[in-house]
Amino acid sequence: MPEGVAPSPRSGGGRKLGFAVVALLLASVVSILVIELVVRVFWPHRIRTPFALDDPRFLYRNEPEMAGYHTAPGEFAYSFTVNSFGFRGQEVAAKPSPGVLRVLCVGDSFTWGTGVEDDETYPAQLAEILSADLKGQEVEVINAGVMSWGVSQYYRWILEEGFDLEPDVIVIAMFHDDWTQALLGLVNEGPDGTLVTENRVFEQLRSQRSLLGSIPGFRWMMTNSQLLNWVRDSARSQVTWPPVTDGFVKSSEDPLGARAVAERERKEREKRQQALRLSKKMLLELASESSARKIPVVIAWIPHRLTIRALQEGQDAPHADNDAAKFEFERILAPQDIRLVDPRDELVAELDATGMDVYGLYFRRDGHFYPRGYEILATVVAPAVLEALGLDSSRE
Repeated sequence: MPEGVAPSPRSGGGRKLGFAVVALLLASVVSILVIELVVRVFWPHRIRTPFALDDPRFLYRNEPEMAGYHTAPGEFAYSFTVNSFGFRGQEVAAKPSPGVLRVLCVGDSFTWGTGVEDDETYPAQLAEILSADLKGQEVEVINAGVMSWGVSQYYRWILEEGFDLEPDVIVIAMFHDDWTQALLGLVNEGPDGTLVTENRVFEQLRSQRSLLGSIPGFRWMMTNSQLLNWVRDSARSQVTWPPVTDGFVKSSEDPLGARAVAERERKEREKRQQALRLSKKMLLELASESSARKIPVVIAWIPHRLTIRALQEGQDAPHADNDAAKFEFERILAPQDIRLVDPRDELVAELDATGMDVYGLYFRRDGHFYPRGYEILATVVAPAVLEALGLDSSRE
């Protein structure tokens, strides 16, 4: 600075502002780290790498070509990979290679394999069982599970994409209440009673994902921060899902009196009847389409952990309406030569043989299977797949 020239007040003020901004950023980072530590110590929360990609035909689907991590404190921690088709696990070709037996597994988080590694999911274990049963036969099992999907998404995806993969057999694993998601609005009844599809963009979730996804490093932060996952899940819990949920509120939660309770129960029954009717139509149309293509279908019915606990203890199983739906599906699908299998007997037998309670097979809070539960599911599905294909096991 030339001699005799006073320092500019602006330069001093600029430095002070810069220091203030840096101090504010440092204080914010430290505060976030402290809150993260508090959450981890006092309110442990799950961590899950974002995996959903908007698709108006199904609301969302797995994002292709990604890898991630999912942990539930005190229960599980697993990594996952998603191939270019959005399927969990290894890469596959659009069409099966000559001589390869292709099995397509469709379902929700029980097919995806929440809680376990890629090679511990039921489709992965099904591939091992079938390979051992069919010695000399190359087997390829595709894991097309998507977390939280239901019957209307299975229906649309199989018709619009699943059949194009040219599977030899399709396995649809339905959690006990997947049929209640028939009213998402993706499939409706037309004026003449036929099924019509409608593309929907769930704007509330889409805007939330778009806002969060625009944050630099968002995926890395969600994969490593319990605090941010808690914030995301808390915000998502305030989102109103499509109308399907309106009819499934417990009547005991109604504060308005007996008349209002009775009215809500009536509306709930109507919605469940509507969901059951629509689910039956979708499954029957899938049966017809798969029969025309000569692709057999197997349905695996996955029971809730409380159902298994009740059966083990010799009590009446809860969720009677879901079991009634299962029996109705069995009734209408048996003439279509579609097999419906349920691993509940094998699950209870495993608990009795090992002396475990139900939480030896299911995670207590999360509710999904431990690896052994997925293995039992695969052992129940495998014979049904072989029967559907008209094949005999070569295992001694």
